[in-house]
Amino acid sequence: MKKLLCFISILSLLTASSLAATVPAGTEIVLGLKRHKSQRTMHSKLNAIVKKDVYVNDKLVFAKNSKAEIYILKNKKARFFGRGGTLILSDGIVYDVNGSAHDVEILEQYTGKNTPFIAKFLIFKKGQNVVIYPSQNFVVKLSQNFKI
Repeated sequence: MKKLLCFISILSLLTASSLAATVPAGTEIVLGLKRHKSQRTMHSKLNAIVKKDVYVNDKLVFAKNSKAEIYILKNKKARFFGRGGTLILSDGIVYDVNGSAHDVEILEQYTGKNTPFIAKFLIFKKGQNVVIYPSQNFVVKLSQNFKI
């Protein structure tokens, strides 16, 4: 009887470990915003969501509409003499289906439009700030392997 119980417990452990999937580093995740965001109202991070489900070995790892954050490395707003703003996004966090946070890598730069050449002679005329719309997708990559 003891041998049978040991065999059943070992078999259940093996079955449970085979259900676990290893998510490799470099897995691509598509993120986006729920609503448009202007550079004027951005601070240290952008609250984002996962746009597409991510499966590994037929197991859902990152569900659509899960929380995510993208960090802002540089936020230089539009300046006088018609110069546009500059925004640099760098790294972030994505939450999996279990609610665990995972680091992701991204490095993207956006630049607002400068005003036309003639308008640059107006000292107090500013350029445009960067605006990010919900249709904009951010493809980020997972930094480290993990098991789920």
